[in-house]
Amino acid sequence: MSWQDELRKLDDELAAGRISADDYRSRRDQILSTAVSPGAQPGAGQDAAAESTTMMPAVQPPPQQQGGANTGGDDADRTQVVSGQDLGDSDRTQAVGGWRATPPEDPNRTQVVPGVPPQAQGSYPPRPAPSPPGGFPQPPPNQPPWGAEEDLAPPWAGQEFPPLAAAGTPDWARQGPEVFETEKKSSTGKVLGIIGIVVVLIGIAAGAYFMFRPDNETADPPPGGGGDDPQQTQSAPPTSEVPEGPIVELPGEQQNMSQIDSFEKVKGIDYLTPQEIGLYEAGGPGEAAVAIANDNGIRVIVLVVTMSDEAAAATARDELGALQLRFSLSEREGPENVLSAANQEASKGPLLRSHYSSGNQVIRLQAQGEDKEGTNALFDEVLASQLEKLPADG
Repeated sequence: MSWQDELRKLDDELAAGRISADDYRSRRDQILSTAVSPGAQPGAGQDAAAESTTMMPAVQPPPQQQGGANTGGDDADRTQVVSGQDLGDSDRTQAVGGWRATPPEDPNRTQVVPGVPPQAQGSYPPRPAPSPPGGFPQPPPNQPPWGAEEDLAPPWAGQEFPPLAAAGTPDWARQGPEVFETEKKSSTGKVLGIIGIVVVLIGIAAGAYFMFRPDNETADPPPGGGGDDPQQTQSAPPTSEVPEGPIVELPGEQQNMSQIDSFEKVKGIDYLTPQEIGLYEAGGPGEAAVAIANDNGIRVIVLVVTMSDEAAAATARDELGALQLRFSLSEREGPENVLSAANQEASKGPLLRSHYSSGNQVIRLQAQGEDKEGTNALFDEVLASQLEKLPADG
């Protein structure tokens, strides 16, 4: 059995499950090492026959003929010998006695023929030795020519099977389960690559969500005026109690102005004009309180400033009332001892403003909104409530 047949039988046993993968590799390596070994030959007896040297006996030249032509039927196959001339080794005809055909299984046998004395020169040129009976031996049809590289491919490696790797490469001897191990490693790499891509896409989506998501925790600041800080603005909790301080509770949404407790801070909210600030400062202002509210688009502001005495408060009231008339406001009817003015055609809606004094305090009330009737009604309502808390002096 050749080594190719042994490999094929080994593959069949592995496919049938009669041997394990480790046994398959071990036996396959033994077969391949025997097949590619330089000293491996078909058998010990054939080695001796392939390398043996056949010694052939010397052949004596045939007897010389005297005369010009030979007679008889056998003269046609007779070799003519010409004496007196040495034809040299290049034209020498060697006859081998007792010649026999070499067996087909010994195509590589080396034959040594002893030298033959030069033939005598005759009237005819020398003829080649007759061919042996049956003709000269031909090499077997499957025997490769001398010096050709041995084909190590198994007999089943044909066109219907995938091509084998070239001899000498690391993959030429891979068979059986080793082929499937490579495919498993390749599939594992693809799976890991797909998982990595999915993780990257999830990370990008999460980052985009946290970066561009709407911030619902930040509330819009309530509307305010002047230099009020929107973050400090808040709605006043509903209560039935009278609020502390000189200002009544205003309707609508109120702003937190508790940080304003002096006239110096009043100047910082950008509410009074420079002329009005000068009139307040002339009476020695001290403590102050401010309230701001928005009710259905109508903005209401109440300012109470404590002056140095009652006379200073009365003087500031009169001068502030006269100043409003110079601001394009017209005199408006109101409660007694209250100086009121209004501009019903202002660009942002009707503007109403009143000043009065109560003791050493000056009270200022202002309202403005696009709704003319609503603004006037709300202004009168807040003014009446403030007069109840701080009555006007005569």
